[in-house]
Amino acid sequence: MQWFCGTIKKKNHAQVPMPYHGKNIGDESNPLWICGEWKSGEVRTFVHQDKTLYVIGHCFANDQEIEVLFQKSENESHYGKLMKFNGNYHLIIQEREKLFIYGDVVGLRPIYYIEMENYIVFSSSSLPLQQLIQAKLNSAWIAMRLICPGAIPGVVRNQGPYKGIQLLEPGCFLTLSKDQLNQTRYWSAPEAIGSCQENAPLFRERLLSSLRERLAWTSRISSNLSGGMDSTSLAVLTAKLLEEQNQKLYAFTQVTKVETEDAFYAKEVVKESSNIHHVLMDQEADPYDNITEFLPLTDEPVPIGNIEQIKLFIQRVHALGSEIHLDGGGGDNVLCAPYAYLADLIKQGKYKTFLSHAYAWARLSAVSPLTTIRRIYTFSRLSYPGWLQQQIKILENGTTANSTAGWFEPPSTAAWFSKQSHEMVTELLRQSASQVSESLPKMPGTFATVAGMQCMGRYLRNIQQLIHHYGIHYSYPYFDQAIVDICLATRAEERMTPYAFKPLLVQALQQDLPDVLLKRRSKGSYSGDYYKGMRKNLSAIQQFFQSSRLHEMGLIDAKMMIQEIETPTNDLGSSLQKIIQVMSVEAWLQNIEANQPTFWSEEAVPLSIST
Repeated sequence: MQWFCGTIKKKNHAQVPMPYHGKNIGDESNPLWICGEWKSGEVRTFVHQDKTLYVIGHCFANDQEIEVLFQKSENESHYGKLMKFNGNYHLIIQEREKLFIYGDVVGLRPIYYIEMENYIVFSSSSLPLQQLIQAKLNSAWIAMRLICPGAIPGVVRNQGPYKGIQLLEPGCFLTLSKDQLNQTRYWSAPEAIGSCQENAPLFRERLLSSLRERLAWTSRISSNLSGGMDSTSLAVLTAKLLEEQNQKLYAFTQVTKVETEDAFYAKEVVKESSNIHHVLMDQEADPYDNITEFLPLTDEPVPIGNIEQIKLFIQRVHALGSEIHLDGGGGDNVLCAPYAYLADLIKQGKYKTFLSHAYAWARLSAVSPLTTIRRIYTFSRLSYPGWLQQQIKILENGTTANSTAGWFEPPSTAAWFSKQSHEMVTELLRQSASQVSESLPKMPGTFATVAGMQCMGRYLRNIQQLIHHYGIHYSYPYFDQAIVDICLATRAEERMTPYAFKPLLVQALQQDLPDVLLKRRSKGSYSGDYYKGMRKNLSAIQQFFQSSRLHEMGLIDAKMMIQEIETPTNDLGSSLQKIIQVMSVEAWLQNIEANQPTFWSEEAVPLSIST
């Protein structure tokens, strides 16, 4: 596993933990350990006077650009500028006996930390810290993950699945010294004042730059080509860049047994793209085949059902010698906007645009325009704490949220979630309503955009962590810093409109993409494949949940959930996504019990955790 960690001593003669097979690139008093395999350029060190800068990850600035800006950064108020380079990376600045540690803005580059009696330990992964202090599971966080995963970036920002391990919020930096430990925000969503027409050329320029920089790291690159606009656009652009090097792009399309639309579009695009070697991955396994077989450990649960198909995919990519594999993950989050943007239009006094968009969205969804307009108007009058109180009442009453928009994706419950789970989630929502951070976005649309982006970032980070175990860097260009900023700087009502699909992408790449892709207005759905896999593997799923950890923790009624899957006439409908979420968390819980790699040397046992 690729990870790093470091320590700050609170007492000068304290013994600090030492990772197993790590390389110390820091000093002896405050070591910084790099663990696992890192490629050339992924870890860079710069020294200026009494300060040392470590850039860890994929920062696309060259050494001179970093050095110049670092030398101009006199103190912590200036260090945030070093995070404006394109790419996705960590920054660590050592300033005498103080450390400043930066993660990214979406959550692909997390920082976890624990405070002990004699020292503080930080890490890019929670797994080593869990092993170090034998941290217990955080049941309330797990309940939130089951019932309201979209709330995690806003409600439990500093928490993860283990007690006693804190998480640095995306867009914040951590200040560490022997008598200081605090988080400070360095990034806020840019003001969305640009039009699609104004920002499209810059978006295209930055996206091409992101792809060129990856090719500068290695030409051994492959890509997903799902047939959807996001990954297919990356594949087409990368293929054109590789053509300049007389190389072809290997692009992968998953051909499933139920969902066929994506594969159709993928094949049509390849017909018009001469430099793509198309790899069609026929479905050789169904979701939940070999459900008891575990994947490598990740910091958080990964909702992957088709383990066998994922393994086949990784084998194919690895056999090609690919070092970076491109994926369109995050594209929806930055190229579109949540429906809460409609409430922002009201608050901004853009009433004509609001009525036009609300009416059109209602017609597209085959619901009453008057009802939609009334709901959005009512929602726009609710503060964040007020909306949280509304969600608490919905959970307490056991009803389902009936809302077009929210500050984040609202709770979604089921009969087989326990009373204890509901109580834990409502308590977390209640605490959040009483402790609203002043640094969070004040507009519901912007808040929901950032929360959705960071929720997706945490999910993609664990996919990335999983696949990196096999020596492949799974890369998400849409979550590069420069791409995020230019997308969010584009007016939400132009990124998200009922009259065009992903207009920023279409306007930016209309000369690059085939017409068949530019004219697509739909997205593929793989729910049918998951349902089919559940029905096929029902007996294995029943056995899998006979010793359910979630059931033992009192968070679900496993028998009741299995009964819902068993009902022959039940297509699961809205319950399907909840069941997929439960199964992913259950698999992760059983995996962390069965799979415990060694992260620390024998002398790394901590004395006691600080309270």
